[in-house]
Amino acid sequence: MAADSAQTVNQVSEIERPQREPPLRIAIRWGLMLGVFGLLLWLAVRTIDVAQVATALRRSDWRLVVAAGLLAVTVCLVSCSYRLWILTVPLPTSDGRRIGFWHFTSVYYASCAAHQLLPAPAAEVLRTVHLKRRHGYTIGGLVASQFVEKVIEALALALEVGMVAAFSSLPPRMIVIHRAMCWMRRISSAAWNAATSVIRPLGAI
Repeated sequence: MAADSAQTVNQVSEIERPQREPPLRIAIRWGLMLGVFGLLLWLAVRTIDVAQVATALRRSDWRLVVAAGLLAVTVCLVSCSYRLWILTVPLPTSDGRRIGFWHFTSVYYASCAAHQLLPAPAAEVLRTVHLKRRHGYTIGGLVASQFVEKVIEALALALEVGMVAAFSSLPPRMIVIHRAMCWMRRISSAAWNAATSVIRPLGAI
């Protein structure tokens, strides 16, 4: 009986053991990724004035540049990840398990890095595909949560522009932009109300 139990355990472990991908498939994947990266890098070098960028960097205060970079990759990205995670974690999954915050944050960082190299909306597409394949979220729920997140982002941006306009004098061109942002805030509010009225009955929020 002990032998039968050991054999059963071995069979279960063989079933649960993840199968390794063929080396050729891995090589093709990495080759495509490096090829796309090289093409984008070549296009960037052709379209960007490297000398002008170098001159701007030489004249910059590197303390402020480093501080801004650290603030962007820590506080800003973690806060944005937390905002989207709050909207994503209540969504139903195929196995009933919810993704953790730090795992979601790693996915968010990776998709934002891809967004810097690929055309928009690369981050949203990659994030949706990964969460669908690895965690069983539905495409509709993920698209809805990211749409609501973009509405919140537009509202926050409109409020920031409004605060700047309230406490400083703007040139005529910026006044036009401020009015456009005010209209964007109104449209975002209407879209938020419409989205929540549709998603809330489905139990997504």
